[in-house]
Amino acid sequence: MAEAQTRGLTSGREADQMRPWKRRVGAFSRMVSAIGRGRGLWAALAAMLVLAGVLGAVLGARSVARSDAGRQRLAAHLTANDVAATLKLAIRHEEDLTVSMSAFVASNPDVTPLAFDRWVESMHTLTRYPELQNVGLAKFVPASRLTEFEALMAARPLRPLGSRSAAQAGRLRIVPAGKRPYYCLAVAGMARSAASYLPAGLDYCALIKSMIGRRDSGLTGYAPLANAGSVTLGIETPVYRGGVLPSTVAARRRAFVGWLGELITPGVLLQTALAGHPNTAAVFRYDSSFSHIQFASGSLRGRAQRTTIALYAAKAAGKDRYTLFDTSMRAGEEGRIQLEADLNEALTHEQFFLLFQPIFDLSSHEIVAAEALVRWHHPTRGVIDPEGFIPLAEENGQIAPIGQWVLDRACRQAAAWAAEHRDIGIAVNVSAYQLGRKGFAQDVQRALETSGAKPSSITLEITETTLMRDVPAACERLQELKALGVRLAIDDFGTGYASLSHLQDMPVDILKIDRSFIAALDHGPQGRDLLQAILGIAQSLSLSVIAEGIEQHSQLGTLEQLGCQMAQGFLLGNPLPAQDLAALLAFRARRAGDAAQVSSH
Repeated sequence: MAEAQTRGLTSGREADQMRPWKRRVGAFSRMVSAIGRGRGLWAALAAMLVLAGVLGAVLGARSVARSDAGRQRLAAHLTANDVAATLKLAIRHEEDLTVSMSAFVASNPDVTPLAFDRWVESMHTLTRYPELQNVGLAKFVPASRLTEFEALMAARPLRPLGSRSAAQAGRLRIVPAGKRPYYCLAVAGMARSAASYLPAGLDYCALIKSMIGRRDSGLTGYAPLANAGSVTLGIETPVYRGGVLPSTVAARRRAFVGWLGELITPGVLLQTALAGHPNTAAVFRYDSSFSHIQFASGSLRGRAQRTTIALYAAKAAGKDRYTLFDTSMRAGEEGRIQLEADLNEALTHEQFFLLFQPIFDLSSHEIVAAEALVRWHHPTRGVIDPEGFIPLAEENGQIAPIGQWVLDRACRQAAAWAAEHRDIGIAVNVSAYQLGRKGFAQDVQRALETSGAKPSSITLEITETTLMRDVPAACERLQELKALGVRLAIDDFGTGYASLSHLQDMPVDILKIDRSFIAALDHGPQGRDLLQAILGIAQSLSLSVIAEGIEQHSQLGTLEQLGCQMAQGFLLGNPLPAQDLAALLAFRARRAGDAAQVSSH
């Protein structure tokens, strides 16, 4: 009993922190009353605990030691998503390095150790990839050519720590010793430090039995390696002349250049992902037929240890492994290059078009806005959804002209609907690349002025993950945009771990709840608790809320019960061409007019 009473009290210091904010008590009481109306006493008390925790964070007070379970689940979910998103970016970063090095080696199959080192240095590789400990190129050496290979390496020796370090002297010593039919030996490479340097005569095929099979299959291999008292992850990627994977095993053996090897420390990636998340740990497990290893990072306190299963980022790349390079990327590189070339022509030949998905007000069930969604009508592949070309456009910078085209067309459409006396706003997605450009506010202003659209009719949607990458810079950009009179929305809210203090600093108008929270409504009461907590956050900050991804009537009913303001999804309306949405608006207006006439009689 005493312990239960203690859990319900706030320390004197916490009470002092709350006194300056007594003016918020009235609003808080009204919100609790609304939540508790028509429910039992315990339901009202539970809602009070959720909201008290939310307001406490908003006001800067220290969290109560034992907070509401729903709020804890929300915090854990947001943390896990943020860590996973960071790890995904790191994985993509690693893939970029592997692709670049593979292209370099494929076009320079006889690269010298000095030339390889200079290329690595020119790319600032070890600075840009702090997790990278060693990188190099190994070649297949038959026993009959071992003497020839030793003479070659004596003429152009390895420089362990880069082009300016001393060349390795002395006779090549094979490790492990012994006579074998063939060897897999380094012909180029450099290490971050002497501690991470691998001996020049190390026979990788003797240590990693699968390397020859990787040469014939074209698949990337992964293996934990112990060196200098630490365990790292080794990645070997077969490289072929011309950078294209031959179609047969015989052709692969003829075109084979060597294995591009990387040695990384996953703990560095994990530490980066955990930055800003105290009392959190991330665990990465690597399991194969031959190895079972675990990498962990972070600190845990309290009775119950929690891991952010950040592990989802690894699982997304492949079950039970940490995938840094998907070999299907290389196998499909020709198609990707062609798609990129086609993307260059798409704007010139006006192959893009917009669809508009309606956004409904849940109290009146009227269409109040529409989200502009870009599609690509490819001349041979048909209509391509954004997932098929937007990531590529973001990689090569083409997202800037595509995003500007979408913004211009959306502003024109908003002005056209206004001229037809249709009070419909339009939401436009803004990429991280666009938001990061210093001239983006001027681009928006120019689109508004050219089209004649009212600024208040345009809502710019920026994902929460984008905003959280650099909060001070994001706030500065948002202030510039807000000064133009447009509305601002945080898209995919709940996936980027935006703290409540950050939300207070951002001049946003709308929180757009990520569809994963809506889907969770079908899987028990926890989903409802999470959604209720988010709605409490929005209400305490006077923000409007849009729930996206509505696909079930039960989801819609729950949102209406909880007081969510707006919603969109396939249940309510599919993305439509502008003329079809206008026809739908006209039909709904006529039906409303007919209903009004009937009621008047």
